[in-house]
Amino acid sequence: MSSQPDNRGRMPDPLRDLLVKEADRCVACGMCLPVCPTYGLLREEGDSPRGRISLIAALARGELEPDAGLATHLDRCLVCLRCQPVCPAGVRYGTLIDGARALLRRRGVASASSGWSRFLVRTLGDPRRARRLSRGLRWYRELGLQRVARATGLTARLGVERLDRSLENRPRSGWRAWYPPEGERRGEVALFVGCTGGLLDAGTVDDAIRLLTASGFGVHVPPRQGCCGALARHEGDPEEGDLARLRNLEAFDGLQVEANLFLASGCGVELQEGVRGVRWMDPLSFLEERWSSAGVPPLRPMKKRAVLHLPCSQRRLREGGEGVLGALRRIPELEVEVPTLRHGCCGAAGLYPHRQPEIAARLGEAAVEDLWLEGADLLLTTNVGCALHLRQHAPGLRVCHPLSLLAEQLN
Repeated sequence: MSSQPDNRGRMPDPLRDLLVKEADRCVACGMCLPVCPTYGLLREEGDSPRGRISLIAALARGELEPDAGLATHLDRCLVCLRCQPVCPAGVRYGTLIDGARALLRRRGVASASSGWSRFLVRTLGDPRRARRLSRGLRWYRELGLQRVARATGLTARLGVERLDRSLENRPRSGWRAWYPPEGERRGEVALFVGCTGGLLDAGTVDDAIRLLTASGFGVHVPPRQGCCGALARHEGDPEEGDLARLRNLEAFDGLQVEANLFLASGCGVELQEGVRGVRWMDPLSFLEERWSSAGVPPLRPMKKRAVLHLPCSQRRLREGGEGVLGALRRIPELEVEVPTLRHGCCGAAGLYPHRQPEIAARLGEAAVEDLWLEGADLLLTTNVGCALHLRQHAPGLRVCHPLSLLAEQLN
């Protein structure tokens, strides 16, 4: 690469050059518009993939100055990547949006992701900080401080109401390093808990261990694992995202297992795309494969109607959602339906509800309307962020991970 300035007097920049090259592949056909949640909701060209690509290209070429208006259009993107499969030119939109956010961050342009979102990225990305936060949140709940903060309106004044409502489950700071299989030993697996498992979804982690051990698998839970890196990457901090990948590579290195399993599909996409060398799968797709050949542990009948929400991230996984649906259909008498969302995405998208609360709420309300079928008893989803978001918009309807339902039905 040349080290000479270009015709605008700028020195070469690999990130900027990558963005220009990728954006130039876009033919502006508009096939991405019908599948984009924010364009469907707002009907603004700047909030469509095509419009954002145009803005990113102008930013990277130096034709557009980075400012709050530009940052807002990029910040409103959910990074659901529903646009990528329909693009006839094969534009890697995920590379563009993450790269553009990194470029803005490098230029010091603040977005709606400042404040609490940046604090969460820094804290959750470091396993030691995350453990300290988990202990602090446990004290916050058990000492009654949460009730006081809510009653006095402190959470509203600090702008953390949504974050506080996420803390309904009791936080955990860790699990044993290994859980032995029950009955005949069929193999060994490793479980990725990530940064949110102990903080927001400890019950699902316990259910996964119970279901896997009941199916004959020893379960390793590497203690030095941490955030998958997706939060940092989508917030414009690829260096922190790469560090998270490295930490997890080291944590899972050397384990003699058939597969590494993740509970949150959002983590799964990051792990499958970035941490190679070992098979990464969602646990229900893994179990559905094994159950087909080795048999299913006895499951009690459940005469109920469940709605399965397949997150954007679940659809992006190599295994898709067929294994999840197949595993659920192993429960006798359970009726499972998979409705279509009018906007495609429920609006959770990592830290999106903290960055763009109004848009996230509108998408969440629409999603619940589409998912709440008459007579439904349960709403199931494979991503913890989606579960927390949908739970806020579906009071009275139980929302949980599909594997929790399977674990409960173990005979």
